[in-house]
Amino acid sequence: SYDLPEHLWRWTLIQLATGGRPQTAIDLSPNMRMRENGTVDLNTPGRAQNKKFRAKVREPEILTTWLDRWEREARKANNDDSLDPSWRYCGYASLESVQTAVERVRAEPEVNLPRLSTYSFRHKVTTILRRAKHSHGVTEDDISTQLGHRRPHLRMTGDYGEWDPEYLKNAAAAIDAWFVDMQRRVKTRTLLTQSFSKSAPIPRRKRVTAGPKLLK
Repeated sequence: SYDLPEHLWRWTLIQLATGGRPQTAIDLSPNMRMRENGTVDLNTPGRAQNKKFRAKVREPEILTTWLDRWEREARKANNDDSLDPSWRYCGYASLESVQTAVERVRAEPEVNLPRLSTYSFRHKVTTILRRAKHSHGVTEDDISTQLGHRRPHLRMTGDYGEWDPEYLKNAAAAIDAWFVDMQRRVKTRTLLTQSFSKSAPIPRRKRVTAGPKLLK
């Protein structure tokens, strides 16, 4: 609910909707979206994969609606309704700039999260996906795929999976439901765009009932 600067707001939304490595939200551009199958390649064109592997993930609806909105706004700002080839969704030039912004925000009395870092958002998404094991059927393999962790048993066929209609569908649904749940808690900030369907199922909290008291 904190009123973040626009660049940090966009970076945060992308991070929470993908769980990618912190640099990926900075690099994300329209040509990295594969709209025909609803996925986004977090690896920039021409970059060789290394130990910091960048995943191809399904766009949750929350991410699709924000990216589409930002593109429309950028096109509207140009007289010819075009996008500059170098245009990116997030305006930061480097990860150091993001780190500086996070350090400034985390010290604010309204925030008071002294240990918050750029990697905290990736870790949080991991936690949310693990909690969605029963509510959305998210598997450990889904989480590994989402985070870009290598899966040796799929080394030869892994690239074909992203064209499957079921590819990371459960993970994306869990992220959408998480955003809907957050919006219910946050009354001072709009997390969902007007085009968001708001139909993502919200996982119900388990009811804890007291057991029988033990008698001595």
